[in-house]
Amino acid sequence: MSVREFYDELAPLYHLVYEDWEASVARQGAALASLIAECWGADARAVLDAALGIGTQALGLIRRGFRVTGSDVSIGAVSRARREAATRDLPLVSLVADFRALPVRSAAFDVVLVCDNALPHLDGDADIEGL
Repeated sequence: MSVREFYDELAPLYHLVYEDWEASVARQGAALASLIAECWGADARAVLDAALGIGTQALGLIRRGFRVTGSDVSIGAVSRARREAATRDLPLVSLVADFRALPVRSAAFDVVLVCDNALPHLDGDADIEGL
């Protein structure tokens, strides 16, 4: 099974990884907002979440006023993130793409994130160094 297929199947249940997904969305949004402000300044507001998943980090950041574009290799995960954003009336821009070959320019963003368990799926040092 490919990584994409695995996350496509997991997407409807992914929130169950967390004891309280809504609390995790809020907590991770707060933590990332603080980190972004500390490292890139208060004007860093455009974020590319290159491993969007079901939106755990992106939704929390959007609630804090960030403009987030999210991408993920899994169409199931991106579809779920889109539904979660729509349910909350949050403006999430999203696309299906592998973060090793994104069809967007990283220079268009103040910050690029790859959170959670995305990096262990890379095949080795060459994949990591190519990011």
